Amino acid sequence: MKKLGLMILAGMLFITTATPVLAHEGSDEHNTTEHAEVAERESEVREDSTEQKSNEVTTERKEEWRSDKRELQDRIKSYREQIQLKREKMRSEMEAKRAERKSALADKRLATCQERQAKINELIAKSAAFGRERLSYIQKVEERVHEFYSREELSSSEYEAAAEVVNQKEANAEAAIEFAENSTFNCTEADGDNPAGEIRSLHEAKRTALNEYRDSVKQLIQIVKSAYTSSSDSEGSAS
Repeated sequence: MKKLGLMILAGMLFITTATPVLAHEGSDEHNTTEHAEVAERESEVREDSTEQKSNEVTTERKEEWRSDKRELQDRIKSYREQIQLKREKMRSEMEAKRAERKSALADKRLATCQERQAKINELIAKSAAFGRERLSYIQKVEERVHEFYSREELSSSEYEAAAEVVNQKEANAEAAIEFAENSTFNCTEADGDNPAGEIRSLHEAKRTALNEYRDSVKQLIQIVKSAYTSSSDSEGSAS
């Protein structure tokens, strides 16, 4: 009987000790299910949030790209308009000089000029081509300067103003070269007192414009160099 009671007690003990375990296991299973559902919902929320942020970033970048594109288009339009205005001004000045000529070439001088006219126009074309090559070289240098300034994340209060001067000088050089490229010397329009004057004016305008553009880029280089030196000194002091 005592033995039976011990067995019953042992059984009850087993039941009383096992039941909470079974209940806990059921609770764990329930909690695990709940945790899984919560984790799944959180994952969905994170995915939705990530997707939303991604869409926001994409939209923001698209807007930046559109803005940059519009700004670039505006700059190009402004640049071309500047060149066109300068070309028209040069053409007007040239036509005014032709109208003011006191005399035209005549007789033998005109005949001699006409014999050389094709060669003269060939030389004008070669000079314009050389000017175009020089312009392209200076433009490449300018582009590398801007890239360096941006890549190194430099800062200078003089940079923007200097860059604007460079743009103006570049437009002047472009206009002078385009004008030379589209110019044709005609002996019948030459000034009898100074037949080569128009050619010299054409060459001088192109040379001066290119030199001024080159000098403006040199000035920009000095500003960027100074900004880089200051940046390097600041980093050295901080370290």
